[in-house]
Amino acid sequence: MVGIRFLATQRETSTLLPARGAHFQYREGKYGLWRGGPFIQQHRRCEYSRWSGCPLNNTEGGFNTSIGEFALSHNTTGSNNTANGFQALFSNTSGDRNTATGWQALVNNTGANNNTAHGFEALHNSNSGNNTGIGFDALEANTTGNSNTAVGANALRNATGSDNIALGEGAGVAVLAGNNNIEIGNGGANADDNTIRIGLEGTQTQTFIAGILGNGPFGCDVSIDRGHRPARCWCLYLLRAVQEGY
Repeated sequence: MVGIRFLATQRETSTLLPARGAHFQYREGKYGLWRGGPFIQQHRRCEYSRWSGCPLNNTEGGFNTSIGEFALSHNTTGSNNTANGFQALFSNTSGDRNTATGWQALVNNTGANNNTAHGFEALHNSNSGNNTGIGFDALEANTTGNSNTAVGANALRNATGSDNIALGEGAGVAVLAGNNNIEIGNGGANADDNTIRIGLEGTQTQTFIAGILGNGPFGCDVSIDRGHRPARCWCLYLLRAVQEGY
């Protein structure tokens, strides 16, 4: 890391803890000057700083880590947050236990808790809790939906509902306001709600799932529910017998 210059006026005593191998200078008093490698700053409040990552409004928040320009810069009372990247958790004021890594990850979160965003604009517009977005623009459009999990570039990018799960690049990208969807390797559909989609028609041609053979209802190998109506048990061995003329 090439040298960084840090100059701050502080209301309360600050402590600079150098990382291993770092070289630093620190002069006690109203002004502190630091040059060299990375450091951890423990402070309660900063009045002015040329290091734009300093949380200027922090009052009671503690155990926060911010790395990057304007990362966590509006925090006041939020605690146990980690922001790494330009404007990561930029708007956060009182949210707790959030982790944002990437350019503007969780940038609009203000008071929601327990979110994890990793990737460019991951959970960009979110201001609700218990969401996990990993990948470029994962859950980018989410605002009030909670308890969503999106893993993959553009996964659940346009979703605003809750309790959705998407795995894979572009998984669930078409899902909008629906809830309780599971999209694995499938882009989903706009109207998806309480829907499971696995794989792409015409792409995957074989399916192997353990624990099905011999475990269907009424002694059948597989039970098929067609059109969300009460299931009729289709026994594969009976179908095979009909097909073979028995």
